[in-house]
Amino acid sequence: MAESSRIYAPRRVSRVATRPHGIIFSVIVAVVLIVVSVVASTSVYARTLISNVNERTQTIDSGIDTTRPVMDDGELNLLLLGSDQRPEEKEAGEDGARTDTIMFVHIPDGHEEVYVMSIMRDLWVEIPGYGMGKINGAYEEGGFPLVVDTVEGLVGSDIDHIAIIDFEGFRDVTEALGGVEVDNEQAFSSGIRNPSFFPEGKIKVSGTDALRFVRERHAFNDGDYQRVKNQQLFLEGLVDQLLARDVLTNPGTLSDVITTLSPYLSVDDGLDAETMLNYGLSMSNIRSSDIKMFTIPNAGADITSGGAAIVRQDEAATDRMREALRSGTMDEFLEEYDAEQNPDGSNQPESTSPANPPEPSAVESGVQG
Repeated sequence: MAESSRIYAPRRVSRVATRPHGIIFSVIVAVVLIVVSVVASTSVYARTLISNVNERTQTIDSGIDTTRPVMDDGELNLLLLGSDQRPEEKEAGEDGARTDTIMFVHIPDGHEEVYVMSIMRDLWVEIPGYGMGKINGAYEEGGFPLVVDTVEGLVGSDIDHIAIIDFEGFRDVTEALGGVEVDNEQAFSSGIRNPSFFPEGKIKVSGTDALRFVRERHAFNDGDYQRVKNQQLFLEGLVDQLLARDVLTNPGTLSDVITTLSPYLSVDDGLDAETMLNYGLSMSNIRSSDIKMFTIPNAGADITSGGAAIVRQDEAATDRMREALRSGTMDEFLEEYDAEQNPDGSNQPESTSPANPPEPSAVESGVQG
């Protein structure tokens, strides 16, 4: 990874003016690429559909070196971002923006597997030019270029592309799919006005309820840890839904998903529709079982000398992860790390109680519209 010498302009933006950076689940971008890949090789319709993305998406200043060659079937690293900005906060006119959802997606040579790594938003890291700080504060200090440099320093690998999606696009995509089924580990409620209740077990979430499912953290004793886990559970359900035969063979549904998503999608200037299509074609054999999701190694919650609540890095494990990314041994690393964290063979989270669940009329085995 090349050492950065750029100067970052502080980013102090009104929340009202940051439309592309609302409540998001950016990993939809990667999933849509996979969906397009499955049908693009045999369907002129899909090629026509994805070409419309150029007209609908927004381009951001990412600071990524677009002159660096990236092979269609070579190693590919994506940074997927979003900020947890609630409508109530927007109405209150609060200022500032933070990237509260951060995912690093690694696709090794050959594009036969996908590794999706969630990064805790309070992870205490080195922010170039600013010293140590929470990783979700990098955007506020230096925009997307500083976020890119910060994550590159953390993972030890160059980032090829960045993507952000607005929360409205996320909400509408889940509705276009008729909801997404998830296997909810813990019952909980979310929302102040007309709260949603999510029972334990298999449930279907859509629209506002889907947003609440992936962003809620106050309902859990371990806060952001379970929120990240719920995002991963949702992704599993979303991948299964998008790769289902009744979706892939339905031009109307595919059109709804991609057409609905693209106006809310912001990407770097190197990730145009043609590039998306080429990447998608190279991943045409990817299935849900080939997508591995995990959380970046960490040493748990802590408090700084200044009183800030943070998540400490597990520096030894992170060093091993960096080496695994470089050497193409991520499967071995994940197996070893999981065994270290769960010596009894169990990877189940600690039990937590729902926070003030409403009456079951809010959400049962389905969702509110």
